[in-house]
Amino acid sequence: MANNQIEMRKVKKLFKLYTEGVSKRQISIQLGLSRNTVAKYIAFFQRYKLTNYEVSAMTLEELHRLFTSGQKKKSSQQKTLEQYFPYFDKELRKTGVTKQLLWEEYISKHPEGFKLSQFRYCYREWCKEVSPVMNLTHKAGDKLFIDFTGKKLTIVDEHTGEIQELEVFVCVLGSSQFTYVEACESQKKEDFIRCTENSLWNYGGVPSALVTDNLRAAVTKSSRFEPLVNETFADFAEHYETAVLPTRAYKPRDKAIVENAVRIIYTRVFTPLRNQTFHNKAALNKAILTLLEQHNKMSFRGRDYSRYSLFEDVEKHTLKPLSVKKYELKQYAKGTVHKNSHIYLNKDKHYYSVPYKHIGNKIKIIYSDSLIEIYHKQVRIALHSRNKKKYGYTTTKEHMSSHHQFVSEWSPEKFITWASNIGEDCEAFIIKILDKKQHPEQSYKSCLGVLHLAKKVTHVRLNNACQVKADFGRQCNICNYRESPSANTLFHKVKFGLRKAFFICFEMSTSTKSLSASYMGVRYGVTEKTARMFMMKIREAMTSSGNNPMDGIVHVDEFVIGGKEEGKTGRSYDAKKKKVVTAVQLTEDGKVKRMYALKIDDFSAESLQYIFVNHISREAKITTDKWRGYRPISKVYNITQIESNQGLNFKALHTMIHQAKSWIRTTFSWVSEFHLNRYLNEFCFRINRSQSKDSIFNNLLNKMVNAQTVKISELISS
Repeated sequence: MANNQIEMRKVKKLFKLYTEGVSKRQISIQLGLSRNTVAKYIAFFQRYKLTNYEVSAMTLEELHRLFTSGQKKKSSQQKTLEQYFPYFDKELRKTGVTKQLLWEEYISKHPEGFKLSQFRYCYREWCKEVSPVMNLTHKAGDKLFIDFTGKKLTIVDEHTGEIQELEVFVCVLGSSQFTYVEACESQKKEDFIRCTENSLWNYGGVPSALVTDNLRAAVTKSSRFEPLVNETFADFAEHYETAVLPTRAYKPRDKAIVENAVRIIYTRVFTPLRNQTFHNKAALNKAILTLLEQHNKMSFRGRDYSRYSLFEDVEKHTLKPLSVKKYELKQYAKGTVHKNSHIYLNKDKHYYSVPYKHIGNKIKIIYSDSLIEIYHKQVRIALHSRNKKKYGYTTTKEHMSSHHQFVSEWSPEKFITWASNIGEDCEAFIIKILDKKQHPEQSYKSCLGVLHLAKKVTHVRLNNACQVKADFGRQCNICNYRESPSANTLFHKVKFGLRKAFFICFEMSTSTKSLSASYMGVRYGVTEKTARMFMMKIREAMTSSGNNPMDGIVHVDEFVIGGKEEGKTGRSYDAKKKKVVTAVQLTEDGKVKRMYALKIDDFSAESLQYIFVNHISREAKITTDKWRGYRPISKVYNITQIESNQGLNFKALHTMIHQAKSWIRTTFSWVSEFHLNRYLNEFCFRINRSQSKDSIFNNLLNKMVNAQTVKISELISS
């Protein structure tokens, strides 16, 4: 038999391979054992005449006892000592208790008992037998070990059926191994601190230290010697008067106790919940707590006490008391005190006052849901209740000083005089700004922003701009936000000015030739991309409202746009060409009066029907070719189907189709399927209004103003 006994799992694997006919040489290679060791274990099983089924059915403990059954029996002296070990195991968890003290207690009762070295050896062997993974003895109330499980639990949205994965927080008290588990949305700082706090309130006390790994919510920068703890988590630990002890990076053995707890939780919590469905986090956590209570009250293997009883007897009274008030999560920001003696909190877009002597200083802002604290060089200089009103001011009167040097230099009179040198309208506008704030100093930044524009433009233009803004701009009475006159139109936030935008609209609506984005960019001094995006907005506005459907004589046909495809002809459904259906309204003498075109997915009746519904009246006399896709539609519309005769019977319609295809092919070379309808809108808009050139530009401007706003993301193909 080998001197050092190998793992029982390997023993099972060894005998299974042997019974399957694998050679001893191959077994030794696969399991990393010597051939002599393999031969000795096989001989052992053969001596006892054990079958593979019998060995597989045995537990690891039973198999271990089988190999140790031939060992020397324990003496009565050793058995007496082992009766004390469960008691010693509990006592060692208490602060100040050592094996030396316990041996002295033992030897006083049994003078002929084992000496100290043999006492230590017997205790170690007993620990290996009842709990092979237990190597460290943690003092009561000393540490709380924290981790997240690798696997996740899920909840299902009751209405949509969407599955959401939840992180699982696990923490274990070192001495009693009393465990707490909670499902949360993420491992972010907010969820991590909330779960840690919930665990402390569940335990009813605070340990001396919190042991975490190097997750971002706990550690900002890992280090073997001095890791940098996350500022918010450090503040949380200070609130509960405990310490944070991050483990070494990539060293799971530093928190082996919680790693082992995670493994047990997989069996005792995850497995029972695997076939259950939960619709919210609260229901899931309630089920977890029920299973967790069973887990904590389950006795340790080889011991007559549980985690719960050990916690109540040994550890609970050693925990430090909880804080009277729960921790309020804090956020951090940095800034500079403005010349109006206020700082700006970007999170709320709100201004808070600071004593005027700190103007220009770098400060630190610590804010929670209810309070704003402002620090300069670790000294708190201001405290405010949090106000989430956008662009508002929270001002403490004592922080403002009308006698300070910056006030004598910047005063309402100075800004009014400055504005009067520019013009009357500018002066009136500056006075309005100064009147709208509760304190004049709060308006200085706004006044400077307006008056400094005189450096970029002439005084005349700035004065006129103040007049336009006064006449056409709208301002909210609550937050003082001023709306642009072009808001809610397709001209909103045009960076190159409305004048150029109007010129581009004029050319696109009245020109008889096609206009590319590169041409318009060069012509008006903008980039090709900017020109293309604005032209797409114009094409969007050119979409027909559908309020005036075509009547009278209407011809309908479909066509494709794209190059030749080998083996694909006619109305092939799987062709890569872009498919379009078009309709033209004809006069009595056969000339084109109006035209509409629409991109479709295929040539089925389901796709073809859209041009009928959107653009053709049911009273119209419609003519199509004999394509079967029009037959279901003929039940609703007055459709006559005739032979196309290679387009001769639809001469006007096919002429317009040819013009549309040539227009796209020659000017734009290629158009994506995503934008095809916009280009067809432009072509049809020009055709339909070619006889009313005097009003086509005004018509387009009305559409640009009244159209729904379009985001840039809606104009970019994915």
